[in-house]
Amino acid sequence: MKRIAGFLFILFLIVSPFILNVLRKNVYFSTSARVINLQSRVLELESEVEALQAEYYRITSPTYIESLARRMGFHLPDSSDFIILEVSTDKQ
Repeated sequence: MKRIAGFLFILFLIVSPFILNVLRKNVYFSTSARVINLQSRVLELESEVEALQAEYYRITSPTYIESLARRMGFHLPDSSDFIILEVSTDKQ
């Protein structure tokens, strides 16, 4: 019985570093795979942000707003329709 216990102990001492090495590599590879996935997701989101910013700049540009207003039937008033009022700044 002592021989079997001694044999198993020796076997454990020999095999355990290999098992720990395999486990360490599995953890390393799974972590690196997650990092690669996150990096690709970040690149996707960055390109999406750039597209959304371009769309925002296009929509908020004065020329786009003017063309949208014209399609809706609005127009700029004629210069004769402007009335300039003079405002007094005197406090009496």
